[in-house]
Parts: sequence; structure tokens; C-alpha cells
Amino acid sequence: MSFEPASNRHAIVKVLFVLQVTPGFDNEELDAIKNAHNSWKELLPAMDKIQIIGFEIGTDGQQPSTPPFFPASFTRYKPDGNLDLRLIVDNNNIIIECGSYSSWGLVWKNTQNLISKIADLSRDDNRKINSFSLQYTDEFVWLGEENYEVGNLLNLECKYIPPAIGDYGCAWHLHQGWFNKREHPIPGKTLERMNVSSSERNDSWIVQFENLNRYDVLDSEILLRTALSEENLQIEKIFDFLHDANKKLLGKFLNDQISKRIELNIE
Repeated sequence: MSFEPASNRHAIVKVLFVLQVTPGFDNEELDAIKNAHNSWKELLPAMDKIQIIGFEIGTDGQQPSTPPFFPASFTRYKPDGNLDLRLIVDNNNIIIECGSYSSWGLVWKNTQNLISKIADLSRDDNRKINSFSLQYTDEFVWLGEENYEVGNLLNLECKYIPPAIGDYGCAWHLHQGWFNKREHPIPGKTLERMNVSSSERNDSWIVQFENLNRYDVLDSEILLRTALSEENLQIEKIFDFLHDANKKLLGKFLNDQISKRIELNIE
């Protein structure tokens, strides 16, 4: 018996892209994004209604100083009702969540398309990108509980895994993070956060890797409106960088057999 990846060729169950921008989108811009739904309706047919309840406690009876923001959200669902693809734009973030993964090239193509459409609707030519986040969620399944052996999945020589991991049984978690000092394509720093958990689900044990890489830009001059132009592909360069970092980090946690099983070094 061995751990089986969530998919035949890979273990990816979700990919999350986040751009954090400043200044944020105001409600007028968010309404314009909602009204532009036809521009990406074929890709994301459903427009979600997000209910926002806000309150502010004060002693002078004054109204809240800032109005609540009403995010724009668009979704495509799988036939079984689970999430396939989602776009959310709130005050300071553009969020794209992918629940179906085939290859980095295809996922990035849809993501780039959606970011470009939102950038075109931005009314502030000086809106900057402060950070880029890419999070992969990978899952591996062990059927039943008998002979559960974590060494069949993890690289027990990895410095991020405690030697006693094999003594924890089937239920355990390792949550950790750090800033990476590697060379960056644009001045900044990268937070790497890897949360690994083993938990029971439907008579099986699921080991889930939540692998986040967040790129904080130093003194950002990356403008949302121009960062995906043919002359200036900064967004693509940084997400390619994060994608590479994500694969390398996951590869450190997995043993060689599993890495080959999910073709971790193949695009």
C-alpha cells in the first residue's frame, strides 16, 4: 500500500493567485467590474452575491467613517457542484482560485486573461502592486489506517520535518514559514509557508500540503495597468518565479518516489 495523489498525474486540488494592490478599488470601481461581467461570462458564468455586514461601535452617534466594500465575485462550478474557477475583486485584492488543474501553462493563461481584464477596468493609472501570492494545495490519500507509514510519502531527511514524525500516528500537522533570501527578479522578499496536515476523511487519511509563496515587492513601482503589457511582463515573471519556488519547496518535503510519481520536475 502507498500514498496516492489526488489526481492521476499530480496531487493538486487547488491553486490560488492573489495580487495585493494600493490604492484599493472603491465601490464605484467594484460596481463597474460587476457591470463588465459579459467580458468574462463565458469563462465565469455565475456572478456571486456576497453579503457584507459591517458595524462600528462609537460613543458619539456618528456614522462609520468609511463605508463597507462590496466585493465583485464570479464563479464557474464543476458538474458535481464543486468550485472550478473563481475571480474575486475586493478593496485591495485581486483573487483567482482554480479548482481544476491540468498544467501551469493553461492555468496561467486563464489567470493572465482575468488579471488583464480587471487591469483594463482600473480607473487609477497609478495603482501599484505591493505583493504577489501563489498557493498550491496538494493532497495524498492513504486508504484505511492499517500500516500507515508516513515515510512512504515524506522525505524523512528533510530539515523541515522532525525526526519523530513517524511516532505521531495518523493524525499530525507541521505548520511553519520563513522569509527566503534567494535572488529575486525584482527587489523584494519572499515568504515561504508550508502547512502539512494529516487528517481523516471518508475512511481514508489525507495528507494535505498548503504551500504558499508570497512575494513582497520592495518600493513597488509595478503598475497594475501596465504590468502585463508585451513590453513589461513583470506579473508573469514574478508568478513564474513563485511557481518555481513552490515546486522546489514541495520537492524538499516529498521522497523521490512520490516526486517521480507526480512528475514534479515536469511542466
